[in-house]
Amino acid sequence: MRPTEEEPSDEWADLVGNQETRDNFLRWLDRWKSGQTKKAALIYGPPGTGKTATVQFAARKLGYNLVELNASDVRTKDALMERVYPASRSRSLYNERNVILLDEIDGLHRRQDTGGASAILKLIRDTETPVVLVANNPWEPSLRDIRGRSEMFKFTRLRKDLIIKRLTATAAKLGLSVNEMVLEGIAERARGDMRSAMADLQALASGGATPGEEAASWILQERIKEEDIFEALRGAMQSKSLYEARTHLSNTGLQVYDIIDWVYGNAENIAASPDEFWLLSRAVAEADYLSALMKRLRTWMLISYIYDILSVGLVACGRGATRWMRLGMPNRISHRWARYAKAKERAALAVDIGTQLHERRSVVVQETIPLLGIIGRRVTTTGRERGKATRPKSSARSRRSKARGR
Repeated sequence: MRPTEEEPSDEWADLVGNQETRDNFLRWLDRWKSGQTKKAALIYGPPGTGKTATVQFAARKLGYNLVELNASDVRTKDALMERVYPASRSRSLYNERNVILLDEIDGLHRRQDTGGASAILKLIRDTETPVVLVANNPWEPSLRDIRGRSEMFKFTRLRKDLIIKRLTATAAKLGLSVNEMVLEGIAERARGDMRSAMADLQALASGGATPGEEAASWILQERIKEEDIFEALRGAMQSKSLYEARTHLSNTGLQVYDIIDWVYGNAENIAASPDEFWLLSRAVAEADYLSALMKRLRTWMLISYIYDILSVGLVACGRGATRWMRLGMPNRISHRWARYAKAKERAALAVDIGTQLHERRSVVVQETIPLLGIIGRRVTTTGRERGKATRPKSSARSRRSKARGR
C-alpha cells in the first residue's frame, strides 16, 4: 500500500508487505521484453494489501506507460476490444511501451458479461505489451482459462506490526498525536487491510489533532458495523427472495437512514448497468422520502416499508448472483462517525468538569467548554506575542560590524 493517498511516493521501498511477491513481479515485468515469460500476470489476494499499487510503482520504475482500467467498467467484449485492445498493440506518445492493468476481473462472470473473459483471452494471445490482471478471488470458474495463460502472484494480508509502523509514520506526517494503544487497535481491527486502517486514521484525524481513546473506541466499534453492512448488502443481492434480502438488511443493527446512506454511497459499485443504477437510485430516493416522513410524523411503522423498498432495489441488481464487488465507506458515514466521536469526547470532558465544579453537564457543554476554548486560544496568541517581544533586536552598529566581518 502507498503511505498516503494524497502524497504518492516514487520509492519502491515505500510499499509495505509481500516483499518477495513484489520483487518476483518486478522481475517478471522486466523480463517481459525478452519473451521468456508468460504474456499476462494475475495478481490476487485480499483487499488493501497493495496489489494495484505494486503494478503502478513497478511500471513507473521500469519506464512503462500504465494504461489502467477497471474490468467492471469494460465488462463486455465490445468495450474491451474498443478501449483495451488498441493499447495492447501500440506505444505512448513518448514511445514508451504500454502495460495494461485490468483491476477487479473477478467481477466478470455475470450473464451480461458474456464475452468479457474470451476477450481477455484474445487480448493475452495477441498483445505486444504486458497485461496485468488484478483480482481478490482468482478461482472464479470463468477465470479458469485466464489462470492457465497467466503468471500468478499471490498477496497475503499485511502483518499488524507493518500496519502500525505505517500508521505511526502517517500520523507524524499529518501532525497527529495518537497513542500506541489507539494505533494498535486500528491495526487489529483492519485485519491486514492497510486501506481500511488508513480510513480509520483519517476518520480520527477529522475529529481533531489529538484524537483520544474515546473517539478511537467509537470509530473502531463502528468498524464492526461496517463489516456487518458489507455482508448484509452482498447477502441481499445474492438473495433469491425479497424476504431473504429484507432479513439481511434488518439484522445489521443499523438505523434505516444509515442503511440508506450505505446503499446510496455504493450504488455505482452495486449496479452493473445503467438500468440497474436507475432502479437502485429510485429505490433509495423512495426509501429516503419515507425515512424523512417517518421522522417528521414519528410514524415508526414505515420502517418495514423502507426495508422492503431497499430490498427490491438490491435484489434487482443482484438477481442471486455471487459476483465480488468493491464496497467502501461513504463520505457521509465517515463524517458522521467523526462528529459522533468528537461529541462523545466532549460529553466525557463535560462530565469530568461538571464533577469538579458541581455543575450540570448541559451548562458545562454550553458555557464552560466554549469559554475554555477561548481562553486556550488567547493564551496561545499571547505566548507567541511575548516570544516576539523578547526576541533580541540587533542594532544598526552590530549589523554593520557583521557585514565587515563577512
